Amino acid sequence: MKNLYIILLSAFALTSCEEVIDLNLDTAPKKLVIDAALDWKKGEAKAYPIVDISYTEAYFGETHSPAIDNAVVKIVSGTQTYSLTLWDGTTTITSDNLNELKGGSRYVFPAGITPELGKDYELIVELDGQTYTAKDKMLEAPVVPSDRIVQKENGGFLGDRIELKFYFDGISDGVANAYLVRLTQSSSKKITYGTLDDNYIANHKFFFSMAGLNNDKLNKGDIVGITLYRIHPQYKEFVQMLIRLSEGQGPFTIPTRPIGNIVNKGNSRENPLGGFRVAQYTTLQYTVK
Repeated sequence: MKNLYIILLSAFALTSCEEVIDLNLDTAPKKLVIDAALDWKKGEAKAYPIVDISYTEAYFGETHSPAIDNAVVKIVSGTQTYSLTLWDGTTTITSDNLNELKGGSRYVFPAGITPELGKDYELIVELDGQTYTAKDKMLEAPVVPSDRIVQKENGGFLGDRIELKFYFDGISDGVANAYLVRLTQSSSKKITYGTLDDNYIANHKFFFSMAGLNNDKLNKGDIVGITLYRIHPQYKEFVQMLIRLSEGQGPFTIPTRPIGNIVNKGNSRENPLGGFRVAQYTTLQYTVK
């Protein structure tokens, strides 16, 4: 009976100590978020800018940012001014990297812009008496040649995965090389991002590898999608910070505000979150053998 008593007592202790705790968490003031991109696919005649504007919401909240339909959004290049219009939610948008809109509003230029390499493009957003601006230059993106993809059967950290390595040559145009890489895997339906730059890289010889997304291994027949954006080093630092925040930095992560290259012309202390990307990009698909 003594052993039975101990077991029953232990079971009671495990099932009777639950307590609901209501946490009274502080809520920070809402911040403006501007996520803007002028992405130009290499070989195509036009680029289609997309600017998403929203406000931050409580982390545990169940609502999304309200619509922001009173902004004036423009992209200026030289003597040309392109006025973006509020997306109606139904018009088809041309983009290879279109995120789902969850709150806020989207501004587009459906006719497209005819971009030029080496040209500066300035984003101007006027909202509630404030003006937000950012400027970036269109740089040439390299191609990842299909004959420079190496498939290894015993890759990965434990040598038990199919691993792919993608090699390409950077662009020698006098501007630092920095890249954003977007990877997709058909069997997992997942997307992952990474960054590259020419620090510690000799002769502009780059490569990146993939052994599956998250915990999903690559399998024979998987289709891997690669999108390679040529970006500026400043924007690369911003994206790298977002990637680190999304992946987590351990239990002692210091909260970081993902502020990019967009500034409030009237008050630099009130710069919005987000950034403006001007980037040529190339794409490639590879089927795992």
